[in-house]
Amino acid sequence: MSNDFLKVRGLRFTYRGGKRPALDGVDLSLHRGERFYVMGRSGAGKSSLCFSLRGLIPECCPGEYAGEIILDGKSVAKKRVRELAGQIGIVFQDFESQLFCTTVELEVAFTPQNLGVPKEEIEKRIRRYLELTRLRGFEKRDTTTLSGGEKQRLALAAVLAGEPELLILDEVTSDLDPAGKDEVLKVVSRLKGGRQTIVAATHAYEEASRGTSIMFLNEGNVAAQGSPSEILCMPRMLEENGIRSREINVVAESRGWPLVPPDGNAGGLFAEIKRRFKASRFGEILAREKERRENCGQPIIEVEGLTFCPERDKEILSGVDLSIREREMVAIVGKNGAGKTTLIKHFNGLLSPTAGEVRVKGISTKKSSPFELCQTVGFVFQNPDHQIFSETVYKEVSFGPRNFGVADREIEERVSEALAAVRLKGSEEEDPFMLPKGGRQKVAVASVLAMRPEVLVLDEPTTGLDYDETTALMELVRTLNEKGHTVVLVTHAMWVVARYAHRVVVMDGGRIVADTTPRGLFGNPPVLEAAGLLSPEIAAFSNSFLGKTLLSGKELEYCLEGK
Repeated sequence: MSNDFLKVRGLRFTYRGGKRPALDGVDLSLHRGERFYVMGRSGAGKSSLCFSLRGLIPECCPGEYAGEIILDGKSVAKKRVRELAGQIGIVFQDFESQLFCTTVELEVAFTPQNLGVPKEEIEKRIRRYLELTRLRGFEKRDTTTLSGGEKQRLALAAVLAGEPELLILDEVTSDLDPAGKDEVLKVVSRLKGGRQTIVAATHAYEEASRGTSIMFLNEGNVAAQGSPSEILCMPRMLEENGIRSREINVVAESRGWPLVPPDGNAGGLFAEIKRRFKASRFGEILAREKERRENCGQPIIEVEGLTFCPERDKEILSGVDLSIREREMVAIVGKNGAGKTTLIKHFNGLLSPTAGEVRVKGISTKKSSPFELCQTVGFVFQNPDHQIFSETVYKEVSFGPRNFGVADREIEERVSEALAAVRLKGSEEEDPFMLPKGGRQKVAVASVLAMRPEVLVLDEPTTGLDYDETTALMELVRTLNEKGHTVVLVTHAMWVVARYAHRVVVMDGGRIVADTTPRGLFGNPPVLEAAGLLSPEIAAFSNSFLGKTLLSGKELEYCLEGK
């Protein structure tokens, strides 16, 4: 097998007006058929590397460019972007920006049609890649009616249909449900019998563990490079580069025990954990959890018989009953297209019930204006481009408090706190539309956090954020919750549910199929499987080896005696 299918030598690029290089001397060599993962903090240079490999840098992005990229013996920089379409495919982190056809099947057909693929083969590819991405039956659907996760799968199917030799995936699973993410990754690894070369940017440990090699970028520089077994079993290095480590390894490292590589046998470690586990401490955790539930207040959002049917014979929600109390933190989870976003859009009047009723603080949303509702229920959209509109970050984040009549000094305090939480301090005068998607997501979150509503509704708020940013955001959300704010969170990140939620509502097919605690959910594999969810590693481990459901490495550490 040739070593020179893809070579990158001395790659440097600084965006026009940039304060530092986005890429600074990157070298890379890949075999044909490798699955190469690029990891690092937000802003480390992952997307810039992806754009360079596709030829978008330097052709479409002005700036200072140096170095070379050789694909199958030919320079990428010397070819126009359109000339590379049959050889290189890319799925953007901002996947909605690459969808433009009116129906699903037209979107998937677009690339092979433009490559001159025969009609019969195009039809086969439509069936093949819609099947692989779980979109069969969606052929005639208007692409604008799809959920965020369905749009992400469609963007992937459309690129796969071109059957490129080099497939570039920039955070391609960020909006997928856990089982869907696992399924897509398995599909990608089998493409072209494993002969398709894949370069993927990700923040996810679980995703990168499927690769053949990994690179960490830090401020455009290569910080580390190696195999998953070499790279992913070093918790400190992962955390230094904004990556969430396996919690079992965090516990092992804290006690000086051997770390577990991605493909390693952890039987000895598990036996040691089982020997040191103290059931009495687990009982203390359960008691605190019960006390927290009992201290929640009165219902603040009440949903009765909610049905939403925007078109005849197209019911998205069906007979939903739900009550959310003051000071609760409720996670709403489920497969892509289960109705999660549609449900929460009823909480602040963005949607009105076809049948049934939604009440906020006892008043029907049908009788309240959007301005009245947004003072009680703050909403962060899944797509930040549906929310932001101001010319600077400061104006965007201060807009809500200013319109609520908050004093100037307090506005400054709120903006400062919110921007610090999402790591945008110092970006006050930047144009939010010039930020990458992860940056725009942070602006949208900060703009709602600054309003300090009684109810904070977050629709996939951590998309595009690295581990440190996600933790900082969720710790702020937890602080607001502890101060009395009710939080409703839609997420596919099961570790976030396990670590932060008090209660979890599982949706499937527009209905609520389970309403329980995170511990109750992750201790019930049949419900998880039916809903397309996967248990966090610590929960799965503790269920199997301890007969108890633990939700985090911190809980496990607390339950172990000695040091």
